[in-house]
Amino acid sequence: METQQVLPRFLPHLVFKVYTTFVFLFIFSSCFKPNPEKMNEIKIINATNDTIVFAENNSKANYCYYFTLRPNEYRSMSAYDQGIYEMIIKNYQEYGTIIEIYKPTCSTCNGVKVLDAWAAQDSFYIEKSPLVSWKPPLLTLSDSIHSFYNFNSWMISAGGKKNKWDRAVFTITKDDFETN
Repeated sequence: METQQVLPRFLPHLVFKVYTTFVFLFIFSSCFKPNPEKMNEIKIINATNDTIVFAENNSKANYCYYFTLRPNEYRSMSAYDQGIYEMIIKNYQEYGTIIEIYKPTCSTCNGVKVLDAWAAQDSFYIEKSPLVSWKPPLLTLSDSIHSFYNFNSWMISAGGKKNKWDRAVFTITKDDFETN
């Protein structure tokens, strides 16, 4: 006569608990990861034929970031679950950030040495006075006024697979330097 093996009573219950725990962790762990399809983006484009230096000068928070933009090059940043205008206001206007554009120069040309914010080890020289300087507050001005702090100077578009995020693009042109 063969003996029948009996599983302990708690084993099926334990298997069910382990299974539901894994399913629960899988579902909820994916909810907290930033989804790049929901990231709003700010993009700054250099549409000039020259290399320029973009500077974020903030005396209230005591910082100044510099980075170079070669012709037709851009820098972008993104934030999760933040509206485009809210991103512009929080990242630039909130602390009174003055945006300045400089022309790079050589070390023997009486330039000012600065560190590149995007490549911490790199440094370069800029002219002492900016080509253009834009100061807050963020306003809605005429389309004919091209300024970093003019809502109408930003090109806003939808992005992502289902247009679930926004992209705000500010383009720096040669005309920006001729008006100042």
